[in-house]
Amino acid sequence: MKLKFFTAVAAISLLVAAEAASAAIVVTNAGFEDPVVSGYNLGPITGWSQVNPGNAVGVSGVWNPSAFGGTGLTAHSGSQAGFAGNAPDGSFIYQNVGALTAGNTYVLSVWVAQRLDYPLGSYEVALGTVSGSTFTAYASASAPIPAAGSWIQTGVTWTNSGNLTSDLYVILVGGIGASQAQTSFDDVSVSTTADADGNVPEPASMAIWGLGAVGCAVAGYRRRKLA
Repeated sequence: MKLKFFTAVAAISLLVAAEAASAAIVVTNAGFEDPVVSGYNLGPITGWSQVNPGNAVGVSGVWNPSAFGGTGLTAHSGSQAGFAGNAPDGSFIYQNVGALTAGNTYVLSVWVAQRLDYPLGSYEVALGTVSGSTFTAYASASAPIPAAGSWIQTGVTWTNSGNLTSDLYVILVGGIGASQAQTSFDDVSVSTTADADGNVPEPASMAIWGLGAVGCAVAGYRRRKLA
């Protein structure tokens, strides 16, 4: 009975600490399920903006992988995914996810895929800012590269240590460096972490918090037993 009690208290303490520290940021149409397409479109993409450079050579949009033979893909979840590519410098899609908070840490997660019938080229996923048709990345990733016909998860972590107060953007760049190259994206998520004072808690601090909570619970348990 004692073991079950202490185990439950420890689990609850750690869960409460995690909940207090991390919060999801809403990404509109994170799975690219809107608008619904039978095959693909070249935009618009609900919740996302598009930049297709190269005199309309670049493309981006939403597609249903299951509607095409030879791609080797299905959507990572749902039935649709986003895509960008075909331009030597890459086409990109982006979304404003809200104002930055000083001292917060932001985590971006994205699933990336390569088709069997089109090369990936290279890609970039980033947190940053967008001005017109250009972007500045605060943090970006271009690896790992998924095998043809498969999805792989990637992302970045960035801390707003410069106390920027501008809006934060998710930026997804596809098909860099090769003609007819495309990158597919799915299941985009963003979260932020900070304590009550706006300072990012270190893992050791969170562990100490959890142990302290367990200690308080144990003391209360013992008092109840003595009573």
